[in-house]
This record gives sequence, C-alpha cells and structure tokens, in this order.
Amino acid sequence: AHDAHAASQLESIGSAIIFKGSVRPEEVSGVLDESDVAVHVESFSNSCAEYTRLSVSTKIPQYFAAGIPVLAYGPSSLASCQYVRSTQAGILVDKRGNDSLEAGIYSLVIGNVSRRDMGMRAWMRAREHHEITTVRRRFMAVLSSATRGKRSTT
Repeated sequence: AHDAHAASQLESIGSAIIFKGSVRPEEVSGVLDESDVAVHVESFSNSCAEYTRLSVSTKIPQYFAAGIPVLAYGPSSLASCQYVRSTQAGILVDKRGNDSLEAGIYSLVIGNVSRRDMGMRAWMRAREHHEITTVRRRFMAVLSSATRGKRSTT
C-alpha cells in the first residue's frame, strides 16, 4: 500500500499500463494463469543491490511454476537476475534505460524469442528444483549428511 501512489503514476507512461493495486496472495495463481509474461524488477541502487545480491526472490519459482517466461529488469550481478538468465526461462534486461527495456520487451513480444520455449524451460526448472517433494528430499539429505558430520554435495 505504501507504494500505491508511486505505482499509479506509472500510468502516465502510456495506455498499456494500468495500475490495479496489489494482488492478494490467494489470487496470485489465477493472475499468473492469465498472464503471458511475468515481470520481475530488482533495484539498480547500489545499497539495495548489496543487500539482495545473493538472494533469489521466492517469486521466481512461482513465476516458473506458472510456465510463463520472465522479464527480469535489474543488475546482472543479482542472483534473481542471474537465475532467470542462466535457466533461459526469460529475458534479462540488465541496463537501466528505456531503450534497453524496450528492446527486452520487443524481443519477448515481437522478436524471434520463443515465449513458449522459455515458459516450458521455466516450468521444467520449477518441477526439477522447486517442487515440494524434491526440495524436501534434498533438505533431508543435507540434514542426514550433517548428522553424520559430512558435507552434502546436493
């Protein structure tokens, strides 16, 4: 709610932007199901980047599980941005400015980049690395290894 005023001002960019407020947690899945692309934004601020550089946002696996490509906008030094790029589950725009952002959007909307292929890679990555049974199995293996005093390679 504290960002609502600033977010609503984005509507002045053009008619393609409509601010509708925040999405309630129970609505996220439905919104993603109706979306063609998920947008993930990270701050270019040095102080924010230092704080978030090793963190992968929990939103990224959510986007991947929806089977849609991600348009990541932020510094390539951040883990969330690197993850989108390295999995080839979306496009990373890692330079500030309208020209770079426009080029990224263009490649997703009109260019030769296949949104469907990116969405499939995103979905496969979510199944292989973020599905609860997979995560639970890896977590148990790490705990088991720790109790034996060995380092796990998983």
